[in-house]
Order: sequence, then structure tokens, then C-alpha cells
Amino acid sequence: MTMEQQSGFMRIYSADRGEIYGEFVDAAWEVEETDGGRNHVLTGTASEGTMETFRRLNEEGIDHVAFDFECNGGPYSGEAQLLRPHDGLEAGQGAIRIETGAMSPVGATG
Repeated sequence: MTMEQQSGFMRIYSADRGEIYGEFVDAAWEVEETDGGRNHVLTGTASEGTMETFRRLNEEGIDHVAFDFECNGGPYSGEAQLLRPHDGLEAGQGAIRIETGAMSPVGATG
């Protein structure tokens, strides 16, 4: 089964998983093909309070996070780069995006 352009639940943590930065019930997983290879981009819609958290992280220079993503009953987990938060959706909402080079199911080897 291809996992390109799936939707599901995403939780973003600090890199050491000691703090939860945000949870997104409407997260989307898309695959982008670039000259450098395949990138997996996960996006979630953020409320104003969550946007403030991610703006603060961006201002502090924090760009490495950990994540869990679940879709169709399959859990995925890993580390990713936190991209700059994007304002401009509905009033009081924005988009949080993270990017990783690989997506493997939890418990997969190899």
C-alpha cells in the first residue's frame, strides 16, 4: 500500500520526546520528489495557541523535533526538521509543517 498523501493524527515532540509541542487530528502526509531525493512532509492545522508555541520554537532556533503519525491504523515515528510556521489559513489558524527523509512503520527493521 502506498502511503503518499495520507491523512491521520500527528503529535510533535521536542527532539528528546520530553515535551509535547502539539497534536493535530487533521494531519496530512505528502511525498515530495526533489533533486535531492524523496522528502516526506507532514502538515497539521494549528490553533492560535499552538501557533504561538511553534513561532516561539522558530524564534529560538529549534528546528529538530520528533513525531508520531498514525493513519489507517499504522503508527509511524521518527525525527524531522521543523519548518517555519505558516500563517494564512482561517482566522486564528495556521499550518505547522515538518519534513523528514524517511518514513518507517513503528517496529520496522532495515
